Amino acid sequence: MEKITKKCFIELLTQNKTQNIVIKNRKNTNENSTIIENENLKNLFNNNIDVRYIIKTQTNAVVFNNGSYLYFDIEGIKNFYKKENFLIYINEYTDEFSKEIFTTILIYKII
Repeated sequence: MEKITKKCFIELLTQNKTQNIVIKNRKNTNENSTIIENENLKNLFNNNIDVRYIIKTQTNAVVFNNGSYLYFDIEGIKNFYKKENFLIYINEYTDEFSKEIFTTILIYKII
């Protein structure tokens, strides 16, 4: 798994059609990045996931053809990775109420 810049992540997303899955609100552990490294990402995707592409790039977000947004200005520590034909966006953030650290993982399959 190769760490990439936000700029590279956005460029790769913009240049390709993708499928997306979200692994949300996992309590933060040292295992989160290990899960992605060891996971066979191909097994997470199936043919029922919609294919999307970016129709607009803004300074703080990208807009997909289905009207959904991917925001980059949300709080947290953001890391971007590329593994084979997958783009991975990991955001670690602290919950305001519980003060626990959580991780959101977005995985985009380039098709």
